[in-house]
Amino acid sequence: MLMMQDDFRIIAVVIKKKGAMSQLRQDKERFYDGCCERLVRNILLTDSSMKEWTIIFDYRCKNKMLSNLFVARILAVIGSECNRLRKAAPSVHISFFDSQKSRGLQMIDFVVGAIQRKYEYNDLTFYGIISERIVSEEKHFFD
Repeated sequence: MLMMQDDFRIIAVVIKKKGAMSQLRQDKERFYDGCCERLVRNILLTDSSMKEWTIIFDYRCKNKMLSNLFVARILAVIGSECNRLRKAAPSVHISFFDSQKSRGLQMIDFVVGAIQRKYEYNDLTFYGIISERIVSEEKHFFD
């Protein structure tokens, strides 16, 4: 099966893990949640006119109890950011899939890998394939 979709944009938050290791060691879940919150804010700043959102996460990243808290936190961020921007909040559907069984999540893994190779190895081979789709690329490099 061939997956084709022309209507997509890439909004990325790039974090240099090596510099963020102390934060990661302290609380991995909180660090991950913070990255997701930052990404949600960037999506709203880039295009706050979207009326419906479907957000899909790899379920292997969260256990059941934490995923319920995580969903509530993401919805709260969307609501507060929409209030701050004075925009109507989109209708949001959040789900968790196994990335090994989801072609869409595998494609996202490709995008993440291409961005990672750009920053870690200065290899633009795959980044060149996706670069025209990137509308926001926020970078955080900790010292």
